[in-house]
Amino acid sequence: QWHLYGRNLRKLQRFLSDTQTHLPLEGAVRCSLQQLRRSLQDLQHTELLFQRYQSSFLHTLEVGRQLFAVGDEESQAQLQMDLG
Repeated sequence: QWHLYGRNLRKLQRFLSDTQTHLPLEGAVRCSLQQLRRSLQDLQHTELLFQRYQSSFLHTLEVGRQLFAVGDEESQAQLQMDLG
């Protein structure tokens, strides 16, 4: 289970890192209509990816909780950092 948890956690972290670039900058930003359309396409693609991976992410959280329940103090501390 640790292998599955670690692999899926890395996928989730990569997904969140990749999608962070789609977050709007603070304040009003002037951009062209073409840039707005591209941003919308990027957000729609990100939403599709999230829907595709959502069950895997939820499963990763559940596996992490199960590992926490049976883990030693060091493992629990690591899982606590991973899962927030």
